[in-house]
Amino acid sequence: MPKAATRLKPILKPSKPKRPRGRPPAKRIISRGRETLGDKIYKLRKEKSFTLDTLANLTDSSKSHIWEIENNNLPHPSADKLLKIAAALGVTINYLLDDEDKIKEADAVDQMFFRKYRKLSPDVKKKIRKIAELW
Repeated sequence: MPKAATRLKPILKPSKPKRPRGRPPAKRIISRGRETLGDKIYKLRKEKSFTLDTLANLTDSSKSHIWEIENNNLPHPSADKLLKIAAALGVTINYLLDDEDKIKEADAVDQMFFRKYRKLSPDVKKKIRKIAELW
């Protein structure tokens, strides 16, 4: 019996390295030369340290819906969803939809700031102008 026991050793398969979760960073950006709608949303979400759940909650969407937009599986998201996503990420919808990279992210953030600024009361605008003058 001891011989049989030595012949029947358990076979250990080498474990495969686990594949990292999430999508590879900037893979499509490099391959296509410009950012898609999904690439922009993904990049801005990561910059703000938002999870899919966080952005979904801020935009009244599901986590899977945001994931599909980011991965370009959803061909035409609604204008209402895109407006909510743009507002949550602090950019304009024009920036998200610009497929020729004419609008830069910094310009889109500035435009969003000015839109919010225009809606402020005169007293708050005055305080902001005073803060800006101190720079």
